[in-house]
Amino acid sequence: LFQQDCSSPYFAAISRACLEATDALPWPASSPDLFLIENVWDAIRHAINTPALSQNQQELCENIQAAWVTS
Repeated sequence: LFQQDCSSPYFAAISRACLEATDALPWPASSPDLFLIENVWDAIRHAINTPALSQNQQELCENIQAAWVTS
């Protein structure tokens, strides 16, 4: 089962060649109800960028973990 979501890796020539032999089912252009994790990532993205950006990788990791726990 493959889901093609129009990401740039799926448009690479080698990827397209591999997928040409497969049957594709229609898929909605945007279906936020199917991608609940996107809402979580948005909440984490907002939490780690407020009030200030992380200063280094360690701080970023700590902020992401804290946001994950509180989301």
